[in-house]
Amino acid sequence: MNELAIINQQNVPQSIIDSMTLDIAKSTLEKINSFHTIIRNTLNDKTDYGIIPGTNKPTLLKPGAETICMLFGLTTTIEILSIVPVQLSKETDFVSYTIKCKLYKNDYAVSEGVGTCNSFEKKYKSQDALNVANTIMKMAEKRALVDAVLHVASLSAVFTQDIEDMQDYEHKETVDNMTVEDAAKMKLKIGKHKGELLGEVCKSDPGWINWFLENGRDEKVKKAIQVLADAVNKAKANKKAKQDEDTKETPPVDTETGEILDENSPENTPELVTEKLPWDVK
Repeated sequence: MNELAIINQQNVPQSIIDSMTLDIAKSTLEKINSFHTIIRNTLNDKTDYGIIPGTNKPTLLKPGAETICMLFGLTTTIEILSIVPVQLSKETDFVSYTIKCKLYKNDYAVSEGVGTCNSFEKKYKSQDALNVANTIMKMAEKRALVDAVLHVASLSAVFTQDIEDMQDYEHKETVDNMTVEDAAKMKLKIGKHKGELLGEVCKSDPGWINWFLENGRDEKVKKAIQVLADAVNKAKANKKAKQDEDTKETPPVDTETGEILDENSPENTPELVTEKLPWDVK
């Protein structure tokens, strides 16, 4: 690089400042500060952002990022930059996603962010990587969205996106959105059933399940047990409803005389479903 090029390169920041109109710059900064004030007053604590003890700024969460996009009239696109599924051993798989999120205003790209997530993170390491691959992808998408939003109107001055700070909130989100499949395939980390799947333990040792509901400290496991219990109760109720419906459609008939019997007589009261739950949920 010649000497003239070096001088020009060194003077670029100064040239940018010299070319600015101060009144316009002042107006823009005032608008940014006003927008920050609106954001602070509009978003909701524990829903749109989280206050982490010991941190200087609140952490922006997915609902808050989506609200900001709506305020700006921004649309989003998601692009998968990389997927890494690797079988490290017969027992261990590794999955990683890297996602790019772009924000658009009237078809013009105004910001972008990148998010990654992998199965070796603390909250996923105890689970089968292939079973939580979709969850890992969604988490990477969320991180990319929040990263992109923080670049809009200098919002990183208001919020932070520290992955370690967000763990408690992501854990809560995982619990709140737990599916029956997630619950059944949850691998227990402690106790005599350590390493076993919760769905199998519910069938093999209902006594331990009831004991854990009363004495266990892991709220995520308790939530999973309740999810499985609700699913079983729902299936049981559906079965009974169908049985009742079938009974109404086919009036009871005396097998000897062929006469239609009184549906309300004791001998013709449909038998209640007595199928027991895999465990007795209190």
